[in-house]
Amino acid sequence: MNIGDFFKKIGHDLKVAVKKIGHTFAAVFIKLFGLQAAKDFSAAAEALLQTEFGQILLDAGATFIAGLESGTPLLTIIVGLVKLIITEAEKAGVAVGEDLAHLLASLIVNKVKGNFQAVSKVSAAP
Repeated sequence: MNIGDFFKKIGHDLKVAVKKIGHTFAAVFIKLFGLQAAKDFSAAAEALLQTEFGQILLDAGATFIAGLESGTPLLTIIVGLVKLIITEAEKAGVAVGEDLAHLLASLIVNKVKGNFQAVSKVSAAP
C-alpha cells in the first residue's frame, strides 16, 4: 500500500466512525426522548444554527471545529467554543452566561458531527 492509499483509508475509516457515532447518538436520543421529540429537538437545533448569529458562531468556531478531525480533546474544543460564544454574544450586545454558552457549544459540535442529521433520517424508533 502506498502512502496515498494509506491516507485515503484513514480518511474513509474516520468518515465511517463519525457516521457510526451519529447513528449511536440518534439511537440513544430517540430511546431517551422518543422519536418525535428527538426529531423536533434536532430540527430546532438546526434552525438555531441557521440564524445569522448561528452562522457567525459556526464560522468563527471553524478553528475549534477542525480540531474534531485532528484529534483535539472534546473538552478543549468545548472550552474554546464557550469563550468564543460569550465573546461573539457580547459583540452583539447580549450577555450570555456560561450555561447557555455550553449548550450552544454542544449544539455546534453535534451539528458538525452530523448527529442532528442522523436523527432526522430515522423513520422508526429503534
